[in-house]
This record gives sequence, structure tokens and C-alpha cells, in this order.
Amino acid sequence: MTRLEIIRKTSVAYKEILSKIETRRATWKNDTRNMLLEQLNEVQREVNLNWYVDTDNYLENREVIFLSFNSSPSGIKTVLHDEQQHETDFRHYVKKGGALLYSQLSDSRVYVTIQYPEILELKDCGEPKYLDSFEPEELTADIILHHVQEFLEEMINWEQNVRDIPGFRVITN
Repeated sequence: MTRLEIIRKTSVAYKEILSKIETRRATWKNDTRNMLLEQLNEVQREVNLNWYVDTDNYLENREVIFLSFNSSPSGIKTVLHDEQQHETDFRHYVKKGGALLYSQLSDSRVYVTIQYPEILELKDCGEPKYLDSFEPEELTADIILHHVQEFLEEMINWEQNVRDIPGFRVITN
């Protein structure tokens, strides 16, 4: 086989990949997106937690649909003393989110990840946990419910496992 014949054969494979990406995008827009939103909204309505469903569609064909916890008090606060007025004030730290994300990436497969909560300035959320990737037509209501269960189990583990370094920091002027 000549080099040109190999290039012709490879170009056919390339065109097939481009066609598959377009098919995935159409399936996402016409079916998968709505099914995801319906299923996650049903979970949000039926399970009484401080969470919501939303989308990030800032980039076409790179949409993200997610189930996320609202920001909430972390229960941690800094005590601030005003020695001149003999008063005490507090700075409360906020725990942001924790989310289950369905992302449509460049190849238009659906990537599922968990983003851990974050307490700004105290506890970094760390790297997201990758769960799986799917062809858009492979995603089912049962798979989504399994992901929500896995997400909640990860949030339980995050809440009860200390990842902070114990100790304190002395601030000097």
C-alpha cells in the first residue's frame, strides 16, 4: 500500500469521527439534555436537600448540566476582637457547593464528574472525581439515579473525613 493510499484510508476514518461527533451533538440537543434535566429536577423536587439543578451553556457544544448544593454556613468562624471597644465580632466561612456534573466535551461524549465542596480560604475542594463517560444515547434514568446516589455517598465521605491539617497559624504584625 502506498503512502497516498494510507492517507486516503485515514481520511475516511477522520470523516467518520467528525460525523460521529455531529451525531452525538444532535442526540445531546434533541434527547439527552432534556432527559438529564427532567431526571435531576425530579430528584431535586423529591429529595429535600439544599440543592438545585442548573446548566452552564456559555459555550455551545460544551454544555454542563449539574445538580449542586447551595452555599451554606460551614459552622467555622474566625473570632475578631476589637480591643479598643472590648467587642467581639465573627467572620463566618461559607461552604460552597459540591456538585454532580454532566459535561459535553469536545468529542461530544457525556463526561460525569463530582466536584467536592469548598470552604474558601480553609479547605480546598480538591480535584473532581471522574465517574464515567457515555455516548449520549447510552445515558438512562437509572444510570443518572445511580450517579446521584454515588454523589451523595461522596458528599457524606467528604463531610465526615478530615482532610485539613490540624494546628493553628500565628499571625504577627
